[in-house]
Amino acid sequence: MSKKLVCFFDKYPVTNPYQSIDDKIIRSINARRSASVFSAKDFQGFGKGLAIGQALARLAKAGKLRRIRQGFYDLPRPHPLLGQTSPDPTAVVQALMKGTEAQWQFSGAYAANQLGLSEQVPAKILVLTDGTPRRVALGRLTLVFRHAAPRNLLGAGRPAGLVIQALRHLRKTGLSAADVARLNQKLDAATKVDLAKLAPNLPAWMQPLVNRIDASLFRERLFEVETQVHGSQPLLVFDNHDQVRSWDRYGDGVHNEQIAKIVAALLLTSRATALMYQGEELGLSTTIPTRVEEVRDPIGITGWPKEKGRDGERTPMQWDDSNAQAGFSTNPKTWLPVSKTYKAVNVKKELADPESLLNWYKQLIALRRNNPALHNGRMVFLDRLNPNVLSYLRIDETGKAVLVSLNMTGTPQLVSLHLSDAGVNVTIVKTLMTSDDSLWSTRSMDHLKLAPFSSWVASVE
Repeated sequence: MSKKLVCFFDKYPVTNPYQSIDDKIIRSINARRSASVFSAKDFQGFGKGLAIGQALARLAKAGKLRRIRQGFYDLPRPHPLLGQTSPDPTAVVQALMKGTEAQWQFSGAYAANQLGLSEQVPAKILVLTDGTPRRVALGRLTLVFRHAAPRNLLGAGRPAGLVIQALRHLRKTGLSAADVARLNQKLDAATKVDLAKLAPNLPAWMQPLVNRIDASLFRERLFEVETQVHGSQPLLVFDNHDQVRSWDRYGDGVHNEQIAKIVAALLLTSRATALMYQGEELGLSTTIPTRVEEVRDPIGITGWPKEKGRDGERTPMQWDDSNAQAGFSTNPKTWLPVSKTYKAVNVKKELADPESLLNWYKQLIALRRNNPALHNGRMVFLDRLNPNVLSYLRIDETGKAVLVSLNMTGTPQLVSLHLSDAGVNVTIVKTLMTSDDSLWSTRSMDHLKLAPFSSWVASVE
Protein backbone atom coordinates (compact mmCIF):
# COMPACT_ATOMS: atom_id res chain seq x y z
CA MET A 1 0.00 0.00 0.00
CA SER A 2 1.46 3.36 -1.02
CA LYS A 3 1.78 6.08 1.56
CA LYS A 4 1.53 9.85 0.98
CA LEU A 5 4.30 11.86 2.60
CA VAL A 6 3.55 15.56 3.14
CA CYS A 7 6.15 18.10 4.25
CA PHE A 8 5.77 21.83 4.67
CA PHE A 9 7.99 24.52 3.18
CA ASP A 10 7.38 28.26 3.50
CA LYS A 11 3.82 27.58 4.67
CA TYR A 12 2.91 25.70 1.47
CA PRO A 13 2.40 21.89 1.35
CA VAL A 14 4.71 19.90 -0.91
CA THR A 15 3.91 16.24 -1.54
CA ASN A 16 6.72 13.63 -1.71
CA PRO A 17 10.19 15.17 -1.33
CA TYR A 18 11.49 12.73 -4.00
CA GLN A 19 9.45 14.29 -6.84
CA SER A 20 11.18 16.59 -9.35
CA ILE A 21 12.07 20.20 -8.49
CA ASP A 22 9.75 21.31 -11.31
CA ASP A 23 6.76 19.60 -9.67
CA LYS A 24 7.64 20.95 -6.24
CA ILE A 25 7.78 24.49 -7.59
CA ILE A 26 4.43 24.19 -9.36
CA ARG A 27 2.73 22.69 -6.28
CA SER A 28 4.11 25.47 -4.09
CA ILE A 29 2.97 28.18 -6.52
CA ASN A 30 -0.54 26.71 -6.92
CA ALA A 31 -0.97 26.67 -3.14
CA ARG A 32 -0.64 30.44 -3.05
CA ARG A 33 -3.99 32.16 -3.26
CA SER A 34 -2.92 35.53 -4.60
CA ALA A 35 -0.97 36.47 -7.70
CA SER A 36 2.73 36.43 -6.90
CA VAL A 37 6.05 36.93 -8.61
CA PHE A 38 8.79 34.41 -7.88
CA SER A 39 12.53 34.10 -8.07
CA ALA A 40 14.90 31.24 -7.24
CA LYS A 41 15.19 32.60 -3.67
CA ASP A 42 11.56 31.58 -3.01
CA PHE A 43 12.37 27.90 -3.55
CA GLN A 44 15.76 27.51 -1.84
CA GLY A 45 14.57 24.44 0.07
CA PHE A 46 13.97 22.49 -3.12
CA GLY A 47 17.59 22.15 -4.24
CA LYS A 48 20.71 24.05 -5.19
CA GLY A 49 20.43 27.51 -6.73
CA LEU A 50 21.58 26.42 -10.19
CA ALA A 51 19.11 23.51 -10.27
CA ILE A 52 16.24 25.75 -9.19
CA GLY A 53 17.11 28.32 -11.83
CA GLN A 54 17.20 25.62 -14.52
CA ALA A 55 13.84 24.26 -13.31
CA LEU A 56 12.24 27.74 -13.53
CA ALA A 57 13.63 28.16 -17.05
CA ARG A 58 12.20 24.76 -18.09
CA LEU A 59 8.78 25.64 -16.65
CA ALA A 60 8.80 28.95 -18.49
CA LYS A 61 9.74 27.25 -21.77
CA ALA A 62 6.90 24.77 -21.27
CA GLY A 63 4.45 27.62 -20.73
CA LYS A 64 3.71 26.71 -17.10
CA LEU A 65 5.40 29.87 -15.85
CA ARG A 66 5.93 33.24 -17.46
CA ARG A 67 9.34 34.90 -17.42
CA ILE A 68 8.83 38.55 -16.52
CA ARG A 69 12.46 39.59 -16.59
CA GLN A 70 15.75 37.89 -15.81
CA GLY A 71 15.35 35.80 -12.67
CA PHE A 72 11.64 36.66 -12.09
CA TYR A 73 8.58 34.62 -13.04
CA ASP A 74 4.85 34.49 -12.40
CA LEU A 75 1.99 32.08 -13.07
CA PRO A 76 0.18 32.94 -16.34
CA ARG A 77 -3.42 33.87 -15.56
CA PRO A 78 -5.29 34.29 -18.89
CA HIS A 79 -8.50 36.35 -18.89
CA PRO A 80 -11.49 34.70 -20.66
CA LEU A 81 -12.05 37.80 -22.79
CA LEU A 82 -8.78 39.72 -22.74
CA GLY A 83 -6.44 36.79 -23.13
CA GLN A 84 -3.04 36.89 -21.46
CA THR A 85 -2.91 39.71 -18.91
CA SER A 86 0.10 41.70 -17.77
CA PRO A 87 1.84 40.67 -14.53
CA ASP A 88 0.42 42.13 -11.33
CA PRO A 89 2.37 45.38 -10.75
CA THR A 90 2.17 45.12 -6.96
CA ALA A 91 3.54 41.58 -6.95
CA VAL A 92 6.35 42.61 -9.30
CA VAL A 93 7.40 45.56 -7.16
CA GLN A 94 7.26 43.47 -3.98
CA ALA A 95 9.50 40.84 -5.59
CA LEU A 96 11.97 43.43 -6.87
CA MET A 97 12.15 45.13 -3.48
CA LYS A 98 12.38 41.92 -1.46
CA GLY A 99 15.51 41.83 0.65
CA THR A 100 16.15 45.56 0.34
CA GLU A 101 15.44 48.29 2.87
CA ALA A 102 14.16 50.70 0.24
CA GLN A 103 10.71 52.25 0.66
CA TRP A 104 8.33 52.38 -2.29
CA GLN A 105 4.88 53.66 -3.13
CA PHE A 106 2.70 53.73 -6.25
CA SER A 107 1.95 57.25 -7.38
CA GLY A 108 0.13 59.16 -10.12
CA ALA A 109 -2.89 57.81 -11.99
CA TYR A 110 -2.23 54.22 -10.87
CA ALA A 111 -2.61 55.19 -7.19
CA ALA A 112 -6.00 56.76 -7.96
CA ASN A 113 -7.00 53.69 -9.96
CA GLN A 114 -6.11 51.35 -7.10
CA LEU A 115 -8.51 53.26 -4.83
CA GLY A 116 -11.33 53.21 -7.39
CA LEU A 117 -11.09 56.97 -7.97
CA SER A 118 -10.03 56.65 -11.61
CA GLU A 119 -10.71 54.17 -14.40
CA GLN A 120 -7.45 55.06 -16.09
CA VAL A 121 -4.75 52.37 -16.06
CA PRO A 122 -1.62 54.15 -17.29
CA ALA A 123 0.85 52.42 -19.60
CA LYS A 124 3.62 53.80 -17.40
CA ILE A 125 3.10 53.12 -13.69
CA LEU A 126 5.03 55.51 -11.45
CA VAL A 127 6.69 54.05 -8.36
CA LEU A 128 8.29 56.48 -5.90
CA THR A 129 11.23 55.07 -3.95
CA ASP A 130 14.25 56.06 -1.90
CA GLY A 131 16.10 53.23 -3.68
CA THR A 132 17.57 52.96 -7.17
CA PRO A 133 15.70 54.58 -10.10
CA ARG A 134 15.01 52.17 -13.01
CA ARG A 135 12.46 51.10 -15.61
CA VAL A 136 10.93 47.62 -15.76
CA ALA A 137 8.92 46.49 -18.80
CA LEU A 138 5.87 44.29 -18.05
CA GLY A 139 4.41 43.47 -21.44
CA ARG A 140 2.18 46.43 -22.29
CA LEU A 141 3.00 48.13 -18.98
CA THR A 142 6.18 49.75 -17.72
CA LEU A 143 7.14 50.36 -14.10
CA VAL A 144 9.03 53.63 -13.71
CA PHE A 145 10.90 53.78 -10.39
CA ARG A 146 11.63 57.42 -9.53
CA HIS A 147 13.76 58.56 -6.61
CA ALA A 148 11.76 60.62 -4.10
CA ALA A 149 12.57 62.71 -1.03
CA PRO A 150 11.33 61.45 2.39
CA ARG A 151 8.53 64.05 2.49
CA ASN A 152 7.07 62.46 -0.66
CA LEU A 153 7.17 58.97 0.84
CA LEU A 154 4.94 59.59 3.87
CA GLY A 155 2.97 56.41 4.59
CA ALA A 156 4.94 54.48 1.97
CA GLY A 157 3.94 50.83 1.68
CA ARG A 158 0.69 51.40 3.58
CA PRO A 159 -2.84 52.28 2.37
CA ALA A 160 -2.33 55.80 3.77
CA GLY A 161 0.58 56.31 1.37
CA LEU A 162 -1.59 55.26 -1.56
CA VAL A 163 -4.25 57.79 -0.51
CA ILE A 164 -1.71 60.61 -0.29
CA GLN A 165 -0.35 59.90 -3.77
CA ALA A 166 -3.85 59.55 -5.25
CA LEU A 167 -4.84 62.94 -3.85
CA ARG A 168 -1.71 64.53 -5.30
CA HIS A 169 -2.61 63.17 -8.73
CA LEU A 170 -6.29 64.09 -8.57
CA ARG A 171 -5.49 67.64 -7.53
CA LYS A 172 -3.66 68.08 -10.83
CA THR A 173 -6.51 66.60 -12.88
CA GLY A 174 -9.42 68.11 -10.92
CA LEU A 175 -10.20 66.88 -7.40
CA SER A 176 -13.94 67.00 -6.72
CA ALA A 177 -15.98 66.81 -3.52
CA ALA A 178 -17.44 63.56 -4.87
CA ASP A 179 -13.92 62.09 -5.09
CA VAL A 180 -13.28 62.98 -1.44
CA ALA A 181 -16.64 61.55 -0.35
CA ARG A 182 -16.01 58.27 -2.21
CA LEU A 183 -12.56 58.04 -0.70
CA ASN A 184 -13.87 58.51 2.86
CA GLN A 185 -16.41 55.73 2.31
CA LYS A 186 -13.73 53.31 1.16
CA LEU A 187 -11.19 53.85 3.94
CA ASP A 188 -11.21 51.72 7.07
CA ALA A 189 -10.70 53.17 10.56
CA ALA A 190 -7.05 52.07 10.77
CA THR A 191 -6.16 53.95 7.57
CA LYS A 192 -8.00 57.04 8.76
CA VAL A 193 -6.06 56.96 12.03
CA ASP A 194 -2.81 56.59 10.08
CA LEU A 195 -3.70 59.56 7.85
CA ALA A 196 -4.63 61.69 10.85
CA LYS A 197 -1.23 61.01 12.41
CA LEU A 198 0.51 61.95 9.16
CA ALA A 199 -1.63 65.06 8.60
CA PRO A 200 0.66 67.62 10.32
CA ASN A 201 3.43 66.71 7.85
CA LEU A 202 1.21 66.91 4.76
CA PRO A 203 0.73 69.97 2.52
CA ALA A 204 -1.78 72.48 3.91
CA TRP A 205 -4.26 71.86 1.06
CA MET A 206 -4.33 68.13 1.78
CA GLN A 207 -4.79 68.26 5.56
CA PRO A 208 -8.55 69.02 5.50
CA LEU A 209 -9.10 66.17 3.04
CA VAL A 210 -7.50 63.46 5.19
CA ASN A 211 -8.52 64.90 8.55
CA ARG A 212 -12.28 64.80 8.00
CA ILE A 213 -14.56 64.45 10.97
CA ASP A 214 -15.31 60.75 11.32
CA ALA A 215 -17.09 58.82 14.08
CA SER A 216 -15.07 55.60 13.73
CA LEU A 217 -11.78 57.47 13.72
CA PHE A 218 -12.62 59.64 16.72
CA ARG A 219 -13.96 56.67 18.67
CA GLU A 220 -10.77 54.70 18.04
CA ARG A 221 -8.51 57.59 19.03
CA LEU A 222 -10.50 58.35 22.19
CA PHE A 223 -10.54 54.68 23.17
CA GLU A 224 -6.81 54.50 22.52
CA VAL A 225 -6.00 57.38 24.84
CA GLU A 226 -8.51 56.21 27.45
CA THR A 227 -6.84 52.81 27.68
CA GLN A 228 -3.17 53.67 27.19
CA VAL A 229 -2.49 56.37 29.78
CA HIS A 230 -2.68 53.97 32.75
CA GLY A 231 -5.66 55.69 34.36
CA SER A 232 -4.18 59.18 34.04
CA GLN A 233 -6.11 62.13 32.67
CA PRO A 234 -5.81 62.44 28.86
CA LEU A 235 -5.19 65.81 27.21
CA LEU A 236 -7.44 66.62 24.25
CA VAL A 237 -6.28 69.25 21.73
CA PHE A 238 -7.78 70.21 18.38
CA ASP A 239 -6.08 73.54 17.65
CA ASN A 240 -2.66 75.01 18.31
CA HIS A 241 -0.21 77.46 16.76
CA ASP A 242 1.50 74.82 14.61
CA GLN A 243 -1.30 73.35 12.52
CA VAL A 244 -4.17 74.40 10.29
CA ARG A 245 -7.20 75.41 12.36
CA SER A 246 -9.90 72.82 12.99
CA TRP A 247 -12.45 75.05 11.21
CA ASP A 248 -10.55 74.32 7.99
CA ARG A 249 -9.36 70.79 8.80
CA TYR A 250 -12.79 69.40 9.51
CA GLY A 251 -15.12 71.84 7.78
CA ASP A 252 -16.79 70.86 4.51
CA GLY A 253 -17.48 74.40 3.34
CA VAL A 254 -21.22 74.08 4.00
CA HIS A 255 -21.69 72.86 7.58
CA ASN A 256 -18.58 74.39 9.14
CA GLU A 257 -20.34 75.89 12.14
CA GLN A 258 -22.28 72.70 12.97
CA ILE A 259 -19.06 70.71 12.64
CA ALA A 260 -17.24 73.21 14.87
CA LYS A 261 -19.95 72.68 17.49
CA ILE A 262 -19.33 68.92 17.32
CA VAL A 263 -15.60 69.55 17.88
CA ALA A 264 -16.43 71.76 20.87
CA ALA A 265 -18.84 69.20 22.34
CA LEU A 266 -16.25 66.45 21.99
CA LEU A 267 -13.54 68.62 23.51
CA LEU A 268 -15.59 69.63 26.56
CA THR A 269 -17.71 66.53 27.29
CA SER A 270 -15.15 63.72 26.91
CA ARG A 271 -12.99 62.53 29.81
CA ALA A 272 -9.96 64.68 29.18
CA THR A 273 -8.29 67.93 30.08
CA ALA A 274 -9.50 70.34 27.39
CA LEU A 275 -6.94 72.64 25.80
CA MET A 276 -8.26 75.49 23.65
CA TYR A 277 -6.39 77.83 21.32
CA GLN A 278 -7.28 81.49 20.81
CA GLY A 279 -10.01 81.99 18.22
CA GLU A 280 -11.10 78.34 18.22
CA GLU A 281 -14.21 79.40 20.13
CA LEU A 282 -15.06 81.94 17.41
CA GLY A 283 -14.51 79.70 14.42
CA LEU A 284 -11.44 81.53 13.16
CA SER A 285 -10.14 80.17 9.88
CA THR A 286 -6.55 79.75 8.71
CA THR A 287 -5.34 82.82 6.82
CA ILE A 288 -2.52 81.62 4.61
CA PRO A 289 -0.11 84.39 3.51
CA THR A 290 -0.39 85.38 -0.15
CA ARG A 291 2.91 87.29 -0.38
CA VAL A 292 6.32 86.25 0.89
CA GLU A 293 6.74 89.76 2.33
CA GLU A 294 3.99 88.97 4.85
CA VAL A 295 5.63 85.79 6.15
CA ARG A 296 7.22 85.81 9.63
CA ASP A 297 7.57 82.09 10.28
CA PRO A 298 11.14 80.92 9.45
CA ILE A 299 9.72 77.74 7.93
CA GLY A 300 7.63 79.80 5.51
CA ILE A 301 10.46 82.19 4.68
CA THR A 302 12.86 79.41 3.70
CA GLY A 303 10.22 77.17 2.10
CA TRP A 304 8.23 79.73 0.09
CA PRO A 305 6.22 79.21 -2.07
CA LYS A 306 5.74 75.43 -1.59
CA GLU A 307 5.85 75.73 2.21
CA LYS A 308 4.10 78.85 3.45
CA GLY A 309 4.70 78.27 7.15
CA ARG A 310 2.43 78.46 10.18
CA ASP A 311 1.50 82.16 10.18
CA GLY A 312 -1.99 81.30 8.90
CA GLU A 313 -3.06 79.92 12.27
CA ARG A 314 -1.31 82.64 14.28
CA THR A 315 -3.18 85.74 13.13
CA PRO A 316 -4.39 88.23 15.81
CA MET A 317 -7.48 87.65 17.93
CA GLN A 318 -10.58 89.26 16.44
CA TRP A 319 -12.29 91.23 19.21
CA ASP A 320 -14.61 93.52 17.24
CA ASP A 321 -14.93 95.50 14.01
CA SER A 322 -14.01 98.88 15.51
CA ASN A 323 -10.89 99.19 13.33
CA ALA A 324 -8.97 97.32 10.66
CA GLN A 325 -7.00 95.51 13.40
CA ALA A 326 -10.19 93.91 14.78
CA GLY A 327 -9.75 95.69 18.14
CA PHE A 328 -6.52 93.77 18.72
CA SER A 329 -4.30 96.84 18.30
CA THR A 330 -4.31 100.47 17.20
CA ASN A 331 -1.10 99.92 15.23
CA PRO A 332 -1.97 99.73 11.50
CA LYS A 333 0.85 97.23 10.98
CA THR A 334 0.47 94.32 13.37
CA TRP A 335 3.15 91.61 13.41
CA LEU A 336 0.84 89.41 11.34
CA PRO A 337 -2.06 90.78 9.28
CA VAL A 338 -5.59 90.46 10.66
CA SER A 339 -7.87 88.05 8.82
CA LYS A 340 -10.32 89.67 6.44
CA THR A 341 -13.12 87.77 8.21
CA TYR A 342 -12.93 90.10 11.26
CA LYS A 343 -16.13 92.03 10.43
CA ALA A 344 -18.26 88.87 10.47
CA VAL A 345 -16.26 86.80 12.96
CA ASN A 346 -15.41 88.60 16.19
CA VAL A 347 -16.09 88.38 19.92
CA LYS A 348 -18.48 91.35 20.10
CA LYS A 349 -20.72 90.08 17.33
CA GLU A 350 -20.84 86.50 18.56
CA LEU A 351 -21.58 87.50 22.15
CA ALA A 352 -24.73 89.20 20.89
CA ASP A 353 -25.90 86.07 19.02
CA PRO A 354 -27.37 83.36 21.29
CA GLU A 355 -26.79 80.70 18.58
CA SER A 356 -23.16 81.63 17.91
CA LEU A 357 -20.22 79.27 18.28
CA LEU A 358 -18.80 81.44 21.06
CA ASN A 359 -21.96 81.11 23.16
CA TRP A 360 -22.03 77.37 22.43
CA TYR A 361 -18.54 77.13 23.95
CA LYS A 362 -19.58 79.25 26.97
CA GLN A 363 -22.56 76.98 27.64
CA LEU A 364 -20.47 73.84 27.32
CA ILE A 365 -17.83 75.19 29.70
CA ALA A 366 -20.50 76.10 32.26
CA LEU A 367 -22.10 72.66 31.91
CA ARG A 368 -18.76 70.93 32.32
CA ARG A 369 -17.92 72.97 35.42
CA ASN A 370 -21.27 72.39 37.15
CA ASN A 371 -22.07 68.79 36.22
CA PRO A 372 -20.09 66.20 38.26
CA ALA A 373 -20.42 63.53 35.56
CA LEU A 374 -18.84 65.80 32.95
CA HIS A 375 -16.34 67.19 35.41
CA ASN A 376 -14.78 63.93 36.59
CA GLY A 377 -16.99 61.00 35.62
CA ARG A 378 -15.79 57.88 33.88
CA MET A 379 -16.43 57.44 30.14
CA VAL A 380 -18.27 54.53 28.49
CA PHE A 381 -18.71 54.23 24.73
CA LEU A 382 -22.12 53.25 23.32
CA ASP A 383 -23.17 51.84 19.93
CA ARG A 384 -19.50 51.11 19.22
CA LEU A 385 -19.94 49.79 15.69
CA ASN A 386 -21.84 52.81 14.39
CA PRO A 387 -19.68 54.38 11.64
CA ASN A 388 -21.67 57.63 11.56
CA VAL A 389 -22.56 58.60 15.12
CA LEU A 390 -20.24 58.84 18.13
CA SER A 391 -22.08 58.22 21.40
CA TYR A 392 -20.84 57.87 24.97
CA LEU A 393 -21.82 58.19 28.62
CA ARG A 394 -20.11 60.10 31.41
CA ILE A 395 -20.98 58.58 34.79
CA ASP A 396 -20.08 60.09 38.18
CA GLU A 397 -19.40 58.24 41.45
CA THR A 398 -23.07 58.32 42.47
CA GLY A 399 -24.22 56.73 39.19
CA LYS A 400 -25.66 59.91 37.68
CA ALA A 401 -24.92 60.08 33.97
CA VAL A 402 -24.76 62.40 30.99
CA LEU A 403 -25.30 61.07 27.47
CA VAL A 404 -23.54 62.57 24.44
CA SER A 405 -24.40 61.71 20.83
CA LEU A 406 -22.72 63.38 17.83
CA ASN A 407 -23.81 62.84 14.24
CA MET A 408 -20.62 63.20 12.19
CA THR A 409 -22.25 62.94 8.79
CA GLY A 410 -24.13 65.25 6.42
CA THR A 411 -27.23 63.04 6.48
CA PRO A 412 -29.86 62.37 9.20
CA GLN A 413 -29.07 59.36 11.39
CA LEU A 414 -31.44 57.13 13.38
CA VAL A 415 -29.94 55.60 16.54
CA SER A 416 -31.20 53.56 19.47
CA LEU A 417 -28.94 53.73 22.52
CA HIS A 418 -29.01 51.02 25.17
CA LEU A 419 -27.53 52.13 28.47
CA SER A 420 -27.78 48.72 30.10
CA ASP A 421 -24.45 47.82 28.50
CA ALA A 422 -22.92 50.50 30.74
CA GLY A 423 -24.78 49.32 33.86
CA VAL A 424 -27.37 52.11 33.67
CA ASN A 425 -30.98 50.96 33.75
CA VAL A 426 -32.72 54.33 33.36
CA THR A 427 -34.32 55.00 29.97
CA ILE A 428 -35.60 58.58 30.43
CA VAL A 429 -33.44 61.50 29.31
CA LYS A 430 -33.59 65.28 29.45
CA THR A 431 -31.82 67.43 26.87
CA LEU A 432 -29.19 69.74 28.35
CA MET A 433 -27.72 71.13 25.12
CA THR A 434 -28.28 70.53 21.43
CA SER A 435 -27.58 72.14 18.09
CA ASP A 436 -30.80 70.60 16.74
CA ASP A 437 -33.94 72.32 18.05
CA SER A 438 -36.10 69.25 17.33
CA LEU A 439 -34.29 67.37 20.14
CA TRP A 440 -35.23 69.67 23.01
CA SER A 441 -38.39 67.69 23.76
CA THR A 442 -36.73 64.27 23.45
CA ARG A 443 -37.29 61.97 26.43
CA SER A 444 -36.44 58.55 24.97
CA MET A 445 -33.29 57.06 23.46
CA ASP A 446 -35.16 54.68 21.14
CA HIS A 447 -35.23 55.67 17.47
CA LEU A 448 -33.51 58.95 18.12
CA LYS A 449 -33.24 60.98 14.91
CA LEU A 450 -30.17 63.19 14.70
CA ALA A 451 -30.03 65.94 12.10
CA PRO A 452 -26.92 66.26 9.86
CA PHE A 453 -23.83 67.25 11.88
CA SER A 454 -25.88 67.70 15.06
CA SER A 455 -24.77 67.52 18.69
CA TRP A 456 -26.91 66.30 21.58
CA VAL A 457 -26.07 66.31 25.28
CA ALA A 458 -28.64 64.94 27.76
CA SER A 459 -28.90 63.98 31.40
CA VAL A 460 -30.10 60.47 32.22
CA GLU A 461 -33.06 60.87 34.59
